[in-house]
Amino acid sequence: MTLPSSGSISLGDIANTFGYTLAPSPGTKIGDYQKVKGGSKPFSQSLGDLQFNTIDGGNSVPRTGQIKFSDFYGTQLQQVVNFWESGRGGFRLVARDRYETDNGSNGNVTVVGGYRDRPSDSSNTKVHIHVKQSIGSTDTDPDACALRTGDQWESGTNLQVDVGSGGRIIGAGGKGGSGSQGGGGDGGFGSSGLGIQYFFGYEPFPVVIFVFVGIYDGYRRMWKISEKMEGEDIER
Repeated sequence: MTLPSSGSISLGDIANTFGYTLAPSPGTKIGDYQKVKGGSKPFSQSLGDLQFNTIDGGNSVPRTGQIKFSDFYGTQLQQVVNFWESGRGGFRLVARDRYETDNGSNGNVTVVGGYRDRPSDSSNTKVHIHVKQSIGSTDTDPDACALRTGDQWESGTNLQVDVGSGGRIIGAGGKGGSGSQGGGGDGGFGSSGLGIQYFFGYEPFPVVIFVFVGIYDGYRRMWKISEKMEGEDIER
């Protein structure tokens, strides 16, 4: 859940969002949110190329010193889908599938802070799809994508694609046409790098995309850095 921006807020509201710090007992200490579970203050958590200096990811919650309920106004749980570790790349992958197959121990999703497992419902959380490996596509299907966001994200999910150093999302080039002295045959279509499928009904939700290296389609066009994309079902 996203915590309220004003008005009443309780320690229970905060714990239900970020997790109970004294689990498995149903208790929490507000000061524990200034450190990663099992760590020490100040809060610092690195996941691939992503650096979180606060549990909310937006520096609203102080890392040290005095902390109060109102510091959590408007904050939300941060989650990172793992395409950054070695062996987490591949071909024609779907981020939502990786999210749903996380079982709390296979490392498919990391919840920032570490005080809870990932929620089955992603609404009102921020989900980072973080890529540092190579993900490729196929040259046999022009509608294929190397990486799709998936279309099962709940309404209100704050979805972001972060492509870090070494990350490649690469569509396949089309097959070459047949050769001939009098004129060769047409070549095949290429396929796309990244497919955005985050819609609610017929309305697209915005997906923020930060690119450190590159996303390529089958025509070898490289996306601009830190470009925010909205609109089409499949973006090239």
